[in-house]
Amino acid sequence: MLPLFAACLITWLGAVVIGRGRVPDFWPALGLAAALVAVTWVLHGPLHFPPDGALEKLSYLAGVALALGLLIEAVSAGRGMQVVAMGWVWLVVGWLAWPVVSAPDWIAIAAAIAIALAGSLAVGRLRESGGGASFMMLLVAAFALSAIAHYSNAHGMAKLIAALGAGTVGAAFGLLLARGGGLVLGGSLLLVGGGSLVGLATILLLYTSVSPWPVIFLLPIFFADLFAARSVSGNDGLGKSVAGSLRVLVFLIGLLAPAVGAVLLTQQLGG
Repeated sequence: MLPLFAACLITWLGAVVIGRGRVPDFWPALGLAAALVAVTWVLHGPLHFPPDGALEKLSYLAGVALALGLLIEAVSAGRGMQVVAMGWVWLVVGWLAWPVVSAPDWIAIAAAIAIALAGSLAVGRLRESGGGASFMMLLVAAFALSAIAHYSNAHGMAKLIAALGAGTVGAAFGLLLARGGGLVLGGSLLLVGGGSLVGLATILLLYTSVSPWPVIFLLPIFFADLFAARSVSGNDGLGKSVAGSLRVLVFLIGLLAPAVGAVLLTQQLGG
């Protein structure tokens, strides 16, 4: 409940009291970043400087992502954000994975590269999808990853990953109360939300005993909108309302099927 209410309150206050400004997703991004830092503080104690461990690094990365997104949006109106977002993923994975890759541990290096590649693909798809589709992708992926951590007995990580999902819902709800909707993973929110998801997956895969196979199973979530668009085109002879409803249904199936499959696979592997 903490990340849900914290993100909602900060987003609502910023949007209502201060206003939209030049960066439309700044307040939801700030709400989500603050929610993640607050949950990390509650679960693991106050932050240190320099950061002590990967989880504290993740909190600092959320702050840097917020500032970087704000800068890119203010200077270039978001042009080049796709490249920045995908490059940001490599920085996130590199800093979090540094203790294990600097050994050097060649298996860990290969794993970190694979995580960065998959993370770049996922964040790139979030950027391309836009609107409600990217919001739903991030939300389902976060809660599914949290369930994977839970059933793999990484309960502390499960709580923190669930905070990402709850904070995303809170930010969306705060913006809904303030402006009637309009949450888009564009600049700051893309870097904070997408970067945090990849960072949490990095920690989960490199520093716990969680199997990588269920996590890999989540990748199709980020293609659910493409799957729906190609499955139900505008030339199928269906009415617009029927085609639209069917496209939403296929999109939801594309979201939930990989998520449910990944959790079931985790349970099977755990058994």
